[in-house]
Amino acid sequence: VDLRTPGYIFGAVGLVESYRGAFHDPEFLAFRGDAKEQPLYSVRFRQRDLWHDYRGSDSDTVAAEIFQSWLEPAGSESTAKPQGLCESKQLLP
Repeated sequence: VDLRTPGYIFGAVGLVESYRGAFHDPEFLAFRGDAKEQPLYSVRFRQRDLWHDYRGSDSDTVAAEIFQSWLEPAGSESTAKPQGLCESKQLLP
C-alpha cells in the first residue's frame, strides 16, 4: 500500500500552518482513476511527539503536507475543516 501521509505522523497532534490550495488527491487518481479536488495543508509536528526517544531540542519540528481527508480536529471525531491543532488519522483498508 502506498500511503500519501507518512506513517510516523498517524495519530499525532500538529499545528496547521497554512492552506496550500486545492488539488486532486493522487491516491484517488492512482487507484480509482478520478478524484475531486480537496484542500491541502502544511502541518507542523514536534519531533519529540513523534519519536519518544528523540534527544534533540524541544523546539525541533517536522512539517508535512496533508490532504484534509487525512486530518481531523484534535480531540474530536468530527471531520470539520481543520483549524489550528489537528490530528492525522490512519485510514484502514
